[in-house]
Amino acid sequence: MDELPDSKAPSWTKTALLLLLFAHVSAWIVFAAMARFDMNDKAAPDNLHYVRMYQGAQITEIEKPFRYRVGVPYLARLVPKLPESIASKFDIDANKLILYRFGVVNLIGLTLAAFFLYRFLDLRDFYGYEPLLGVFLFLTSFFVSVWGGVPLVDTWSYLFLALCCWCLAAESAVGLFLAVLVGMFFKETTFLALPLSFMIVPRTDRRWINAAICLVAAIPYLIFRFVLFPTSQGYNYSVGDMMHAFARLFIPSGFYLTMAMEAIFAFGFLLVLGIMGFLYARREKRADLLRLCWLIPITFVVPVLIDANLGRIWFLSFPAVIPLSLLALRAYVSPSVGVEPA
Repeated sequence: MDELPDSKAPSWTKTALLLLLFAHVSAWIVFAAMARFDMNDKAAPDNLHYVRMYQGAQITEIEKPFRYRVGVPYLARLVPKLPESIASKFDIDANKLILYRFGVVNLIGLTLAAFFLYRFLDLRDFYGYEPLLGVFLFLTSFFVSVWGGVPLVDTWSYLFLALCCWCLAAESAVGLFLAVLVGMFFKETTFLALPLSFMIVPRTDRRWINAAICLVAAIPYLIFRFVLFPTSQGYNYSVGDMMHAFARLFIPSGFYLTMAMEAIFAFGFLLVLGIMGFLYARREKRADLLRLCWLIPITFVVPVLIDANLGRIWFLSFPAVIPLSLLALRAYVSPSVGVEPA
């Protein structure tokens, strides 16, 4: 079998084609989400806080943790209005203008999230069209395809998580520092880069260096949150509340049904593929992917403890679940295509 060409350092042409392809797909995801979204929908009340920030509300008027996620609302302000000839044709009112501006920001975020996920998978020894398939699995997931284009900050949390994964795999210390520094102001879930420092990087010394980089990069956010604009207004998590929430895991109740439903929303059939990929990774001693699996229990426990939206946070384990799913597809669906499983 002929060896596949090295794609670790894509050319400018390849980069441009990938960005245009991901923007093409992301545009329809964002447009579909915008077209059907009701900003008063109680299923996504978070958007009201971000819209208020976009409209100029003071940070001190916004509950935590939303007040600290300033990136997307402030970027939305910078999006220019549509020309009047276009706005009049589509009957753009105040609400549609908000959706349009957030939609443009989310289109950029989703395109870049897909691109850096592709680059990360490329560095995880997936070949040929496998990284593209991984991006397809990401873009067609529930939380991306349904909520990816609305006034929320999730799309940019995916971007910075994928970017941090790529920086760690590519051993880019400067990129990791900037990704955490900026990403924390889009959503605090960027701090998952800290545990990922120990999962993605094989060398022990580099792990601790990257962990230190993450901690230093997070300092401006910590000052912003706990020194400049501290508040008790909003979600507060006491030790007692977290212990009570965790205890639900050991008490038979309807919470099990809720967890099952949220898990299906988060990954659907990828739950099956992920398990198959995990078993195959263990058999083949794929230490790089087995280390990534630790991201799954971390993202599982956190929303249970703080009684937050389970599925949306569980989906943040996509940098682990998607590679495992690709490994399962390579091993069990098309083992004769491309390269043999490592």
